[in-house]
Amino acid sequence: MEGTFLVWYGEAQYSEDMATPEPPVEYVDVLVVGGGPVGLITAYQLARNLPQPTHRIKIIEQYPKSSQDNYGRAITLFPRSSEASYDFNYDKHGNEVEGRGWAFMQNMKDTRWDFALVLRQKYQEEVFRKALAKEGVQLDAPYTLVGIEVIQGVEMGGHRVLATIEHGSTKAKSVVKCRYLVGADGGRSFVRRAMNIPFDGSSSEDKWVRVDGVIETDIPKPRTYCAIESPTHGNVLWAALDRGATRIGFAFTAERQKVYKVFDEAAAVKEAIASVKPFNLSFKQVDWWTIYVVGQRIARSFFVNDSIFLAGDACHTHSSGAAQGMNTGMHDAVNLGWKLSLVLRGLAKPDLLHSYEAERLPNVQRLINYDKDISRLMTMQLPEGWTGDPNADPNEILGVVMAEAATFSSGLGIYYEPDSYLNLTQSSGISSVQPGQRAPDVRLQKPATFESTRLQTETPNTARFYVVLFAGEVARTKIAVASFMAAIEKLSWLSDSDAPVSCLSIIAGPGGSSAYETLGGMPFGRVFYDEDCSAHLSVMAEPASQVVSESSAAEREFLKAAQGDRYNSRSWKDLKTSSHFEDWQGVEMFLRSNDRRDHVTHFLRVPVKDGTTSSIFKDRLEHLLPLGSPEITSGHDNHAMRGQIGTVSVLVETPSHCMPYVYLSLLQERSEVSTVVLVYATEDDPTDWLDEDDSQPSFTLVYKLLLSYMTSVIGKAKRIDAKIRLVEAALESRDMASLSDLLHQLNVISHEIRASNFEHQALFSRKAAIWVFPAMERAGRSTWGHRLREISDSMEAWQPSKQKERISELRIHTDDVRDELRQKREEERQKREDARQEREEIRAIKEQERLDESIRIAKETKRDSRTMRGIAWVTIAFLPATFVASFFGMNFFNGIAGNVPFDDASHNVWLFFAIAVPVSGVVLFTFYFWDEYERKKDEKKVDGERTSTISS
Repeated sequence: MEGTFLVWYGEAQYSEDMATPEPPVEYVDVLVVGGGPVGLITAYQLARNLPQPTHRIKIIEQYPKSSQDNYGRAITLFPRSSEASYDFNYDKHGNEVEGRGWAFMQNMKDTRWDFALVLRQKYQEEVFRKALAKEGVQLDAPYTLVGIEVIQGVEMGGHRVLATIEHGSTKAKSVVKCRYLVGADGGRSFVRRAMNIPFDGSSSEDKWVRVDGVIETDIPKPRTYCAIESPTHGNVLWAALDRGATRIGFAFTAERQKVYKVFDEAAAVKEAIASVKPFNLSFKQVDWWTIYVVGQRIARSFFVNDSIFLAGDACHTHSSGAAQGMNTGMHDAVNLGWKLSLVLRGLAKPDLLHSYEAERLPNVQRLINYDKDISRLMTMQLPEGWTGDPNADPNEILGVVMAEAATFSSGLGIYYEPDSYLNLTQSSGISSVQPGQRAPDVRLQKPATFESTRLQTETPNTARFYVVLFAGEVARTKIAVASFMAAIEKLSWLSDSDAPVSCLSIIAGPGGSSAYETLGGMPFGRVFYDEDCSAHLSVMAEPASQVVSESSAAEREFLKAAQGDRYNSRSWKDLKTSSHFEDWQGVEMFLRSNDRRDHVTHFLRVPVKDGTTSSIFKDRLEHLLPLGSPEITSGHDNHAMRGQIGTVSVLVETPSHCMPYVYLSLLQERSEVSTVVLVYATEDDPTDWLDEDDSQPSFTLVYKLLLSYMTSVIGKAKRIDAKIRLVEAALESRDMASLSDLLHQLNVISHEIRASNFEHQALFSRKAAIWVFPAMERAGRSTWGHRLREISDSMEAWQPSKQKERISELRIHTDDVRDELRQKREEERQKREDARQEREEIRAIKEQERLDESIRIAKETKRDSRTMRGIAWVTIAFLPATFVASFFGMNFFNGIAGNVPFDDASHNVWLFFAIAVPVSGVVLFTFYFWDEYERKKDEKKVDGERTSTISS
């Protein structure tokens, strides 16, 4: 028969024309090459976000996990990476496996992860693999990618990538057809080389060494994360790791390289010891060490052929100086994962995938530029192109560079360009709310239960978009919220259950029992409360607010004093709303401004009773502002009224749905520049101070408001001081068991001081008292002015810096007490150990004596046993013959009739031997075999007892 016929056998296809079978073909949606953190996180996001089994994800790794480094490699996760890790079941405290974390970077704010987690990559990968396995995807290893082909003619999104993989042990090859391929296969990426993607950059002559191990040292606080400035080894990395280990990293300069012909583990340990001189250091064990060349490279493209991606070290490599390798790779994975998920589900156009490179490439380039400076400074060299002092200390410059880049290093300051084609417009109109910026992880409160939560927790990265309505104070924005709800209901895609969109509403102020009652209707999505208004700091709360067009340096400083850490000079011109002073209920600070240079606008809110007329309003204005007769220009349904007194504009407003308030300006009028007016409000009934001082109620109000505010601030400072005194008193008890509790209390107090904003509140109080004093003096209220000045000056005694100094001294004292108690306990333990050792020595002597006695008895017993054994053998040997002889002598002669001569009888003696010898032989052999059987039985019994003892 001519031609070719096919035979099917299992999964392999044979042909008469073929000597070997064609490799099997597997179809998947995405093939991820590389089983490190970047590959695992990418695969996890896809597996979690794509419905199973409709979509298939495959991830391969070249090396079996058993042969990879047990330790070493990346160790540090910064806050933004921890936020991302939280979304794939990484423990919310960062401790699914044992690790260490420290709050060591001051710029880690607006996140719950205000620390860096230090955990070796080996253990991080274990967490990621377990999470991936829960989604039904296993890491396939050892498999090596040996070929890639993009099939022409297959449309984008089809199975257009043909990948050939080879098993590491059997060398068996198989084919995987996938829609997309992600190369996360490290700095020597096969994917990058196979697709001919240039890897631009260079390597330097600098080499770095890293050593992980268990150490002994006299360095203060060795279980921490720090840098040691060494004159011979540059900026030395010192990082306490998991399981009691420590990582030491240092620059291996050209001068040090000349010392060694061969650089091995012993040399690495020797250099590590030298790098921390004059401190002493010794290694109990070395877990891992490496030496590598420092270089910076970046792939020219991260996405090619509309189907192949590069991520992590496959598309960018650099030094480990800033601990950014794994963190940046994780950002790649997170950015790519949600986009690829939406495209594969048909919920986004494939064009979305091009934004991966557009967004990640600029940030990677920033990292490369930053790393070039860092790597040179860590090797005691000034950056290339340095234009400053040529004799500057590289260590000092390094500190400045790292401080300036702290938000970038932590990941919290990373942003995507606002001109991305994903954005409809390049600006939101509010400088603090820009596309591409990370949303601060503000604290929120759930309705009814009042449970605390975070914005990042409620908006996890699950390949969804979030529409967040910042509703402000609903009492003032209810109409605007209703208009928004009416407009948003017209969007059909928002009500589509398949659309990857979730809605949230955030209401300024403390939570209520029911969101429906608060809003007066159905809410927009899930509702949360912004209790301290931190989420609304830079969002317009009232339509009547005006925008600051210009301001003086003095005014910016004044606003910064009032606002504290929340003040941002870059968003100054767009600051429009109010923020609560956290520790004084019933008082708010409102920012109002006027964009005209020739006058200032004052805003007042006064109580309005039923039957109030315009004339009553006019009279009230004259009482509140004795500046002349106001001109009432208009009235409104919400009892608002505007007036003009000379060049001063006045707004009197009491909306019908609001509680009565009284607002009063605290800033002088200025004509040269537009002035921000700080306004204080109180819910107290103003009747008291109106009756008390009808002629000048405004001065009474200012005095009482400032006095109450300053008293509240000092009261909190005194409460903190009382807590510190309690710790001081408790510390005198020198109770070792309570020291940890005292340290915890000190930490709580320190956090309370940081959160109190006391320093800025005190500065504001002093400036307000200085401003109000001349006005009080002119009004004949100098006593009030002096009182306010005295109170503001007394705040100096409660400055946080002084309280922090006391806490630092207490911590040092606590450490001293702990060391003292530990020394006493160590001495007592040593005494007990000496006594125990002495008892052990006595016991050992007695045991030796008993052992010697036992040996002597055993020897004598063995000698007696040999003697008895010899006797037994002789007895056994002669006993049969004696018995046969006796039997033969009695029966032989008795059995012969008559008198038989001896000679005739002797001829029959052979019968005796013929019987005696075989009988003796049988007895001897029987005794021998019986003896051997008993001996083996005894040995077996002894072996069994020994095995049982070992097992127990």
